[in-house]
Amino acid sequence: MLFPRRNVTQPASTGLDLEWSPSGLPQVTWLGHLPSGVPAHDLVAAAGPVRHMPLLGEHGHVRYTRPHLRGHRLGPDGVTGRAWSTRFRTDSSVVGDDRLELTATDADAQLRVRLELESLPGGSLRGRWSLTNIGATGYVVDALELV
Repeated sequence: MLFPRRNVTQPASTGLDLEWSPSGLPQVTWLGHLPSGVPAHDLVAAAGPVRHMPLLGEHGHVRYTRPHLRGHRLGPDGVTGRAWSTRFRTDSSVVGDDRLELTATDADAQLRVRLELESLPGGSLRGRWSLTNIGATGYVVDALELV
């Protein structure tokens, strides 16, 4: 799915192609310049192997670099270090012409994330992750990165 959605009247912008996964979060298969005046069906990604970059890198989805969400859950007995490796699955998504919102949950880690991605005038993309603790104990966030 190409984001932002394109029609021939839109100005040039930055865009990305997302591949939706039933077992996790969408992955970026292409990122680049979307010229003005070109309909979406005429746009072709650069030739070569497709490389998948997750919107949120996680060990639970075979990404063994530094995870984009780093933190851990505090146990009721004071033990730390639980739920440090997440595996989010998409719950819902809403895609508009210039805005994408999705929510995902990791039931084991008892966390929910929300991504808001929007195309801005001038051609930039702006994204924001929000993290919600849906568990009964505290969760310490060391970092949450939008890549």
